[in-house]
Amino acid sequence: MTELLLQYYRNRFTRYFQNQKLAKLITVFLFLSIFGALSVGIYFFVRGGLLFTVNTPYFKDVLPLFLYEMFLLIIGFLVILSASITALYSLFKRENNEWVIASPRFHTVPTYTAYRVFLSSLWPFVLIALPTLLAMNTVFGIGLWNIIVALVAILFFVAFLVFGTMFTIIIIAYILSKIKISKKSVLSFSRLAATCLILVTLLAAFSWNQALGGDIIALFQADDLTQEIATIGPIAERFKVFPSDPLATLLFQIQTKSNESTLALLGEIVALLIISMLLFTWSKKFYLSLWQKLQENSFVAKSRTTGRVPKSSFIRFFKSPLSAIYTKEWLIMTRNIRNAMWLFFLMMLLFIQTGLNFVMGKNIAVHQLNIELFPSIVQILQYATIAYFISAFVIRFALPSFSTERKTAWILASAPIDIAKMFWSKFWFFNIIFLVLGFATLFVNFFFLHLNIGSAGFLFFLSSISIIFITTLGLSLGAIFPNFNTDDPQVIATSFPGLIFISLSLSYGALGAYLFNVTLIKGVLFPLFSFMVISLLVIAFMLYISPRSLHHTEFVRKFTR
Repeated sequence: MTELLLQYYRNRFTRYFQNQKLAKLITVFLFLSIFGALSVGIYFFVRGGLLFTVNTPYFKDVLPLFLYEMFLLIIGFLVILSASITALYSLFKRENNEWVIASPRFHTVPTYTAYRVFLSSLWPFVLIALPTLLAMNTVFGIGLWNIIVALVAILFFVAFLVFGTMFTIIIIAYILSKIKISKKSVLSFSRLAATCLILVTLLAAFSWNQALGGDIIALFQADDLTQEIATIGPIAERFKVFPSDPLATLLFQIQTKSNESTLALLGEIVALLIISMLLFTWSKKFYLSLWQKLQENSFVAKSRTTGRVPKSSFIRFFKSPLSAIYTKEWLIMTRNIRNAMWLFFLMMLLFIQTGLNFVMGKNIAVHQLNIELFPSIVQILQYATIAYFISAFVIRFALPSFSTERKTAWILASAPIDIAKMFWSKFWFFNIIFLVLGFATLFVNFFFLHLNIGSAGFLFFLSSISIIFITTLGLSLGAIFPNFNTDDPQVIATSFPGLIFISLSLSYGALGAYLFNVTLIKGVLFPLFSFMVISLLVIAFMLYISPRSLHHTEFVRKFTR
């Protein structure tokens, strides 16, 4: 049965290129180009960092080990969170699962889901790991064999995370199904999702406290000036409780060419993978009954009462047809459990970045360091962080917003408003939300880092223009090239307009950060001023053509002619 499922999806992939072959080949080429450009950027970034450690003898051991531990811990946590969201919907909410569930091979669904989640979780690791290993080979000459061993270890580690996450979800669902209140099981999809997210949050809190709690300066022994080189003992002791520690230690040993325990560390990772696979295989026996319970409604019939139920409505700040569209956008964004879970995922990324700034600011205050020694790089990182995180929010929520209208197009077409106003409602809705989010993040980060008001004001102004530009770019591409074949944001993000947005937003953020760096280092304002003026002109151009394009889109012609 699993082979038939895989054959079915192979055939789907083949049929994808049968129509509009040139456009789809261009889309694939664009995707590979973005993938390659990111890999090249990661390679040079990692190589520069490793060369810095080589030229700084005191940190040449502790800093790489700490970075390996932190990188694998953070990425591993994000894999768990992403796998939880994907697995929840693939196991219990995926359409067209019924024909497999009705067969004697129903356990194929969790098996196939595990393969699918593994592949979707693996490629970000490979995107970062492969250029990192190549950079390590350039700096340290680790050799082809060690690169292969490291890639195999990473593959096994990701598989361990995925199978462990799948096992945990099924067991949580089983436990909830056994808990009853008034003879009724508490199991529901929303409660299952909420429980999983709570556990992930607790895991994040524990990991954060264990990895970054306490004095980071003391962790590197930077307060002891009598030592010629920092030892790795404190870092190894702090991170040994995490399952990512064997992989981080393996990478460190490959770097230092002390390979005496490499096979033992690889064996630890393999053992973790085998245990997680056995637990997942055992838990599959509960899947059928859990799937059936989660397909049932929880409606309970009650006798009619004579009491009046007070009328209620969603809070609206002004009454108009346009206000109803604002309300619709907010409800779509918050009431959809999947949207809420991905919003939680992106917010966790922001919390991680803000938390790192909090740790930095705390250590600066404790050791009375002078923040003015490195203000430019701090401000550039704040700008780049805002630009790229807003891009992530836009591609998940704003860019697909026109494509998701395919199910409600008849309502919008029959509403007493000009169809172009739908664009303006989305424009104000998303810009206000993302500006508030960006400003809140900048304010908190500046407060933690104790930067001066003048620097904050300039960065706020630059970030405002960039947020509006990125949001308008996503909305414009979504309006001009809507996709009415699917409303899945993940599919839309990898379509032609999605890839165009990714490439343009990444380039825009990189250019803005570079020009901002030129202004801070050399004091030359004209390039950055030109960048902001051109951004405003492009925003005006997109606002001119995008609303007009809606009069020519497919769903307008379909429902208004």
